Amino acid sequence: MVCCGSYARGEASEQSDIDYVIVFDNTETAPDLRERVRSEICSIVPNGPSEDGAFGKPFSRNEILANIGGNVDSNKNITRRILLLLEGEWLFNKDGLRGFRREILDCYIGEGMTDHQLALFLLNDIIRYYRSGRLRVQNFRE
Repeated sequence: MVCCGSYARGEASEQSDIDYVIVFDNTETAPDLRERVRSEICSIVPNGPSEDGAFGKPFSRNEILANIGGNVDSNKNITRRILLLLEGEWLFNKDGLRGFRREILDCYIGEGMTDHQLALFLLNDIIRYYRSGRLRVQNFRE
């Protein structure tokens, strides 16, 4: 279980929401897990993640790792991956987060990839994440 955003950066205020993701190994998780976790977190932090956002839901490792760099990769998935790499902080299972970051990097760094390809591949997703965030801010201001 990982949080991102202002809570992970240590910058949260009373108005901050908490962005968290539950990453699980199996292809299936307990159906009521999402609501149990949301209820517990919201008893401590009143502003939970957006219902239709990239966080606040359980995801399998495979779901987050699927289609990296592919045509069907989604902005929400890119957001999860990049924030897990750049600023994610564990809420539960510190070693699990460390191992999952390694898995994400292994997908970007694949065998036989040159330094040039690595820079372009990982940098591309970081730029896509940055641009999608800027577009959301512009649309909100309009």
